[in-house]
Amino acid sequence: MIEPVEMTGRAPSAARLGRRVAFLGAVAFVLFGLLLMRLWYLEVLDGDSYLAKANDNQIRDVAIAAPRGRIVDHSGRVLVDSRPANAIVVLPGRLPEQGTPERAAVSERISKALGLPTRTSPCKVGEAAFQSLTPLGCRIEKEAAALPYANIIIKGDASRGEAAWLLENRRNLPGADVARIWLRSYPQGPVGAQLFGTVGEITAEQVDRPRFAGISQGTVIGQSGLEFEYDRYLRGRDGAERIQVDSSGHARRTLRRQNPVPGKTLRLSLDLGVMREGQSALQTAISLGEGGSSGAAAYVAMDPRDGSVVGLGSAPSFDPSVFAKPISNARYEALFGPGATYPQLDRAIQSAYPTGSTFKPVTALAALAEGAVTTGTTIDDPGSIKIGNLIFHNAGNVANGPVNLASALKLSSDVYFYRLGAKLNSTAPQGGPIQDLARQLGFGQATGIDLPGEVKGTIPSPHWRDERKVLEQECAKKRGHACGLSDGRGWTVGDSVNLSVGQGDFLASPLQLAVAYSAIVNGGTVLQPRVAQDVRNDNGLVLQAIRSAPGTRAKLNQANVNSVLEGLRQAAMEPGGTSADVFGTFGRTVYGKTGTAQRAGQADQAWYAAYIPDKTRPLVIVVTVEQGGFGAVSAAPAARLIASQWLGVKKRLVTGRSKTL
Repeated sequence: MIEPVEMTGRAPSAARLGRRVAFLGAVAFVLFGLLLMRLWYLEVLDGDSYLAKANDNQIRDVAIAAPRGRIVDHSGRVLVDSRPANAIVVLPGRLPEQGTPERAAVSERISKALGLPTRTSPCKVGEAAFQSLTPLGCRIEKEAAALPYANIIIKGDASRGEAAWLLENRRNLPGADVARIWLRSYPQGPVGAQLFGTVGEITAEQVDRPRFAGISQGTVIGQSGLEFEYDRYLRGRDGAERIQVDSSGHARRTLRRQNPVPGKTLRLSLDLGVMREGQSALQTAISLGEGGSSGAAAYVAMDPRDGSVVGLGSAPSFDPSVFAKPISNARYEALFGPGATYPQLDRAIQSAYPTGSTFKPVTALAALAEGAVTTGTTIDDPGSIKIGNLIFHNAGNVANGPVNLASALKLSSDVYFYRLGAKLNSTAPQGGPIQDLARQLGFGQATGIDLPGEVKGTIPSPHWRDERKVLEQECAKKRGHACGLSDGRGWTVGDSVNLSVGQGDFLASPLQLAVAYSAIVNGGTVLQPRVAQDVRNDNGLVLQAIRSAPGTRAKLNQANVNSVLEGLRQAAMEPGGTSADVFGTFGRTVYGKTGTAQRAGQADQAWYAAYIPDKTRPLVIVVTVEQGGFGAVSAAPAARLIASQWLGVKKRLVTGRSKTL
């Protein structure tokens, strides 16, 4: 049987229950009220700030690239221009966090879409090590580390399809975008490539240079040639715009815009016709060379009155448009390394060589000034001469017999000039009359042309030889082996003999030789050559004229100059002259000198230097061909082709036969 249970608790009264419900209701009301107040605060009082933050997430500041200025010849024909292009870029600041799979995926997707290598491998950037990145991913990390605020151009000339793909997939490619950029265009191809120069993004090292103060990371600047020299004029000022974008990154409206300012036009003294003919003539000269030419040559054509350069070129050349896009180290080496004979080297100003017999007019003027010889002095040339313990020969041991100054230049008698070199030898620290006049004419120092990287060349002297000996000793001690800077001997009369014919340790660039010949024919003014004439705006208004520094003066006696010029005229125009085969039928008076310079371990280097007078278009021209053999055979024919273009003479390839040095 179930026992009944006694109930001892009391049920709550209705009043007590009502109070509890009221209390809970009050608490709920207060909480609800606080929530409403917070919502009201966020919506009304602080709504603007949150709206601003939301808008900020949809606003982008976009740089608008400015086109670089044109480079034109003296008559306005375009040599270098700019064209618009689409670029696929990566913005380091918008990439996913470094080291995450999301960041690596961006480069992997872009690589796959653009046909770039997708195989991953370890990548080390400074102290950071990445286990698995594509080559593009590794490049992005390296460039972001070097210039963290610069856009990284993945492809500088993307096709419409490639640009459209990226824009369509931008949501899956954080940090990647399509930018409108300007690329340099070169309507003349390889003509003048070294002279005009190249452009590229400013490097981490350049950012810190005073020359580039105020230039931001990622800016395209001139890296060589005229592009570098006149970058401040050619480089425009980038603009910017602030745009509002949607969640997919598509632009909705422009909030603010500052238009870019294009670069200025740089007008040169160059003549496009001469530039084209000069480049072609160099190839002709190389093909004519009898010495197994290295495939390298250079020329300079300038006005001897004011130093304005009308033509300057170097071979081999290259298509500068290859630098419009990123270039791999392997491709760069293939295009511009030793196997390609260094086509980026501007041999007209950046290479120094022995000039051979083209230097003989300098020796002749020095000897005349010193009274070591007169124009009528006759010296017997038996084909060779013994000086000290050495025997010096004419080319092929040719005996020219009795020669005076004019005939020695006409026939290029080495023995005649060997004797002058021996007479003018000096053990003074800076040498004798030959060295002194060479310095006055601009050898051994930069000409000051408005191009970067020109060499100074060498005027050997007793002091120079002693310096080289000390440098060799210091270098050998440091390295533990010979450095090849000196053979250890002091100055001898043989050094002066070699110098008299532009051999031995004497070195000069084609431009220096052109400056020296210009000084000889213009009355002794050693000009500062220039390529640029002025800077202009889009309407052709001259903003700044470009002037050369005043020339220095060489001490030249005009009667002596006239005597030397007569010898050069005979050499170019009279039967038996070393270049008469080439210029005897030119139809204009030519003062020219061949040169065949001997270089250790190489075939002879061909030279030709000439002056062609004209009332309105006088010209000094110098051509050299590395391992080109005799000057009359390869260099002189090229000089005739170039001169014909400038002077309006019918062009005809005429080769020479003279085998003199």
